[in-house]
Amino acid sequence: MSIQVAHRIFTTIGLAAALLLAGCGGGGSSGTAPPPPPGTLDTTFGNAGTVITPISVNAYANALAIQPDGRIVVAGSASDGESAQYQPDRTNIALARYQPNGDLDPTFGIGGIVVTPIVIDATNEASAASLALQSDGKIVVAGTATGFTASLSDYKAYCVLARYNPDGKLDVTFGVDGVVLDDHGGYFRSSCTAVAIQADGKLVALMSSAPSRSIQVARFNADGSRDRSFGIDGMALAPVDPTPNPLALAIQPDGKIVAVAGWQVGGHGSGVAHYAFSRFDADGALDPGFGSGGVITGVLAFCCSDAGSVALQPDGKIVIAIQAVVVRALPSGHLDPRFGTNGVASAIANPIDADDVRVAAAVLQPNGKIVVVGGLSVSSARFTAEGALDSGFGSGGTIHAKIGIGGSSRAVGIQADGRIVIAGYATTTRDAPGDTPGQDSFMLTRYVGDPTTTSNR
Repeated sequence: MSIQVAHRIFTTIGLAAALLLAGCGGGGSSGTAPPPPPGTLDTTFGNAGTVITPISVNAYANALAIQPDGRIVVAGSASDGESAQYQPDRTNIALARYQPNGDLDPTFGIGGIVVTPIVIDATNEASAASLALQSDGKIVVAGTATGFTASLSDYKAYCVLARYNPDGKLDVTFGVDGVVLDDHGGYFRSSCTAVAIQADGKLVALMSSAPSRSIQVARFNADGSRDRSFGIDGMALAPVDPTPNPLALAIQPDGKIVAVAGWQVGGHGSGVAHYAFSRFDADGALDPGFGSGGVITGVLAFCCSDAGSVALQPDGKIVIAIQAVVVRALPSGHLDPRFGTNGVASAIANPIDADDVRVAAAVLQPNGKIVVVGGLSVSSARFTAEGALDSGFGSGGTIHAKIGIGGSSRAVGIQADGRIVIAGYATTTRDAPGDTPGQDSFMLTRYVGDPTTTSNR
């Protein structure tokens, strides 16, 4: 036997022995530890899994988006709490951007934070409810701006849209110095709860304006002006009676727009939630192939209809999180009988518990599972693609964790590696016993998800 052949034989034997020892725990090594199960707090993120960001006196994160580079953008409001007695606190739109590991991004705004005052008459009170990312890296937020005259005798409310450059500065090519204030109909009682971006760069916003008994969707050109070719004078309406709370919208790949709204009948804690789904064609006309003339309504055995989210599956089915349940509709708008119980899945057993549960946001994993968040502190649930609670997630399919003294989860996103990022607010300090909370701050927390190489944002 030649020396060269013998070397190959002994090398092969040595490699096989090393692999055998490693598999048996021999050789002084225990092998690679198995990954933590889905729903486990990811302690590599921020400070042992959580990031708390104080902004002014109180700050509330309402929306979250994950950029293609993995950075996390959060939007909401920040209040300085310095207004005079009986005057509203000065509340401003607030954004923060984080690195994928939870550190604030120093290239965004000032130390990772942007605060934008919107002054209406003598006061300013503004908040971002929704957030969308443009393909060029610009950031669009939608929300509400309100103001009072100095005597508090007159009140005005506007739908507010603001667009930011990737560095956090307002984009002066949009609206007036980066901001659009829209008051549909001149009643000064408007607001925006959701925004999405079309493939052509136009913005679609879910609005509410008085008087109204309808779901209202407005479209804006890329420069912030109303797109008068959409609907009637830039507004599309779906009649719903009584006037619903606008909750969420999404744009289908074919350009059709799905909007979700809800309302409550009955008192707090004993009422019943109603919902309405509508779909519009790309020109703003109601889609006759959806529900009944473009609208479908229903009743849920839970109070109340003041929080919700919508996500689109690749097969055209529509996932809607509203109050304490997840609903899946077929492309026709009718509930999917193969999901949950007759199209509805719930994370709670008792409808009374729904009074303290608000499913504020939902996101689809690439494998078809559905992650929802909402309610007090950090509350999350994951459903299988069939609408059953996923027993392999957290504790029996749910997560409940308290951060600080209290708080709420309001938004969720999936990173490219499958990890789940939840945003909301945490109460970190209180004033003297019996007083109102002393400080609420932006809160981010991250949990282990299902490994993947595809992001669904």
